[in-house]
Amino acid sequence: MNKPVHSFPPGSHHFRLIHALPIAPRPRLLAGAILTASVLATRVFGAAHPLEPLSTNELRAAVEVLLQENKISTNTLLPIVTLREPPKEKVLAWKPDSALPREAFVTAYELASHRTYEAIIDLGQRQVTQWRHRPGVEPLQTKAELEASAQFLETNELWLAALKRRGLTNTALVDSSSIPGSLIPFRGAGDFRLLRASPFLRLTNRLTWEPLEGLSAVVDFSHRKVLEIVDRDIIPRSKSSMDLFDPAVRGHREGLKPLVTTQPDGANFTVKDHAVAWDRWRFRYAFHPREGLVLYQIAWQEAPGKLRPILYRTSVSDLRVPYACPDRGLSWRPKFL
Repeated sequence: MNKPVHSFPPGSHHFRLIHALPIAPRPRLLAGAILTASVLATRVFGAAHPLEPLSTNELRAAVEVLLQENKISTNTLLPIVTLREPPKEKVLAWKPDSALPREAFVTAYELASHRTYEAIIDLGQRQVTQWRHRPGVEPLQTKAELEASAQFLETNELWLAALKRRGLTNTALVDSSSIPGSLIPFRGAGDFRLLRASPFLRLTNRLTWEPLEGLSAVVDFSHRKVLEIVDRDIIPRSKSSMDLFDPAVRGHREGLKPLVTTQPDGANFTVKDHAVAWDRWRFRYAFHPREGLVLYQIAWQEAPGKLRPILYRTSVSDLRVPYACPDRGLSWRPKFL
């Protein structure tokens, strides 16, 4: 049986569950701590505020409840595990000496059957209160999938031949991972998990990896096979370095006079848990796996003990930049900021 591998970033409110896929493992897929049965005995501590992101113990408890109730298996991918926010009216009525039930929202994806589920877990009662199938819904593409899909290409003869046409015979110099993009309508494909790979030339600094344009592939991740290799005209790579960290590229300039910032009386802001006080501004923050940065209860302190509410919740869930480039290698790439 494949062992689940979990990544819990320190202080994070969510995580992505990475499972050892039934293919040759990569070291970077195996990073993290494996959950054990002892987690079941871990106490879920109460949060200091109803909108406080899930703690590490709460994240672990949510996964364990799903496993215990046989909702998921060790092959299930969990793109989203995050706080299920209480209703606004309950949050506004909350007092520091009171408590609201803590719930987790989970998106679960079964790769073999290409089925997506959503769950709500009552963390205090340690039980699943809602479990529903979402037909036709594609969950977030996980890092584990994007990286693992490269293994199917690294042994594909057509892919290797296309790289050789570009003067590349050492696959260690090429990153063949898939990259996030729009859904792929593919002829003859069923209800599968399709990913699109676009290679990059590995350089010393990842920020300056060079794309190998004119080459891409469609990978059926559900059945672990390559459906299509698109090898078009070879687009010459720049002969000049694009590494902004290379002194030869940056050139030489005289150093600027030093700028020193001091705050002898301390900072003008405070951060406690996820509550921020800056001048007379007050707000809370969290990071959602789909929406990114979320700000809560933004208010202005008009007088000591008197806050004027401005916004209850705000985020930018989908900011898409459609470049409208008709090129087959670019038109499918949605850019999110």
